[in-house]
Amino acid sequence: MPWLVAGDFHEILKSTEKSGRLERHWYQMETFRQALSDCTLQDMGFQGNKYTWWNGRYGADCVYERLDRGVCTAEWKILFPFSQVRHVPFSNSDHDALIVAIKKSEPQVVRRPRMFRFENNWVHIDGCEKIVHDAWFLPQTGHLLFQVCQRIKACRMALLQWSHTIKRPTQKRVTQLRTICADLEQKCQNNPGDVVTIRNRSTARKNLNDLLAQEECYWHQRSRVSWLRDGDRNTGFFHASATQRHQKNKISGLRNAAGLLENTQADMSRIVESYFSDIFHTSHPQTIDQVVNNVESLITPAMNASLLQSYTSAEIREALFQMNPTKAPGPNGMNALFYQKFWHIIGNDVTSAILDFLQSGQMLKSINYTHIALIPKILAPDSMTHFRPISLCNVLYKIISKVLANRLKPILNHVISGSQSAFVPGRLITDNILVAFEALHYLKTKRKGRSTHMAVKLDMSKAYDRVE
Repeated sequence: MPWLVAGDFHEILKSTEKSGRLERHWYQMETFRQALSDCTLQDMGFQGNKYTWWNGRYGADCVYERLDRGVCTAEWKILFPFSQVRHVPFSNSDHDALIVAIKKSEPQVVRRPRMFRFENNWVHIDGCEKIVHDAWFLPQTGHLLFQVCQRIKACRMALLQWSHTIKRPTQKRVTQLRTICADLEQKCQNNPGDVVTIRNRSTARKNLNDLLAQEECYWHQRSRVSWLRDGDRNTGFFHASATQRHQKNKISGLRNAAGLLENTQADMSRIVESYFSDIFHTSHPQTIDQVVNNVESLITPAMNASLLQSYTSAEIREALFQMNPTKAPGPNGMNALFYQKFWHIIGNDVTSAILDFLQSGQMLKSINYTHIALIPKILAPDSMTHFRPISLCNVLYKIISKVLANRLKPILNHVISGSQSAFVPGRLITDNILVAFEALHYLKTKRKGRSTHMAVKLDMSKAYDRVE
């Protein structure tokens, strides 16, 4: 049943929806979350201010909370996938007004040509492997890496043409097959001895199950849900997740350097370009070599010997099959599933090309091309600092980097300081959270002694989001 419920719920879903004074008890929030779950309602998100209620006080007594929200069922979200909830300040009330913009279609924007993406459900369709085989073994010339890139391009073009000849799994086709199965079932019951009808029923059931599997795979790929595994058909859940993900990741507006909100595509493009031009340029440091020369070398001769061993085809295969097959692909559109599924066809050429690079160090420029994706850090982001940029690399580049990482993994524990708890096997980044909590607790409660201490807050974005 499609339902939309909006208004003052007088409760919050999580602690980040309140600012000031005492924290909300967890059981109060859990009761609200359980009530929404029982009613199959989900939060619609919002645009505008983070909080919707103010207690009218100042200083230490000031409290802001997000008490007002819009929630809806998955069926309602499917009917109106592009609807939005906006928080609008209201001068005559301590609550912001809620404006729900109900939209069935997305506003028209200037879109670039649709990029090729390998569809995971293609591997379940007869004929896909032959298309890849025939395209891969077309004659190619040039450097080994260049040949592999050309073969991938040939596969991409062949798969794209082939995809136009097959029907995408749609609800209409599912309904048609269900009707056919029901009719054949009725005929079988009326005439149990009709062998032809029984065979037709078996064929129709197989076609229906194959189509349902393709449809589920299609929406699973777009939902980016990785925790759900085997079970009943989850097509509806994946469809709702894909719609919600699309809405959550949509950038409605960005603030420029003056703090003004820009919402046109051209203005937002300029803001993004300016931001990355700033963080990706060099300041031409003069003393970096002096700093590096003073860093103590921790690599022993035995470690160095293990790192310098010749690379093997087994290492390349291991690196590939360690990857999540359905992670977002790079610019060439081929995800790890393509390489893993058709490794018996493409494995020898890919292995030879990567081994050639690892021995020679000559990288083809196109392999290093990446797409930058912006992951929201908060709800309703409106500034470039509210996004975490990640690079979507081609799988060939990922294989190379993972082979190198696997070589380094056994010695990382010896060369990385014990105070760094991230990116090292056997250590957890949460360990340092506990250390920081205890250190700050000590600073707050210390009352005696001549020794003094201080805490320094560092801007980690300068360490991880910049070239230097």
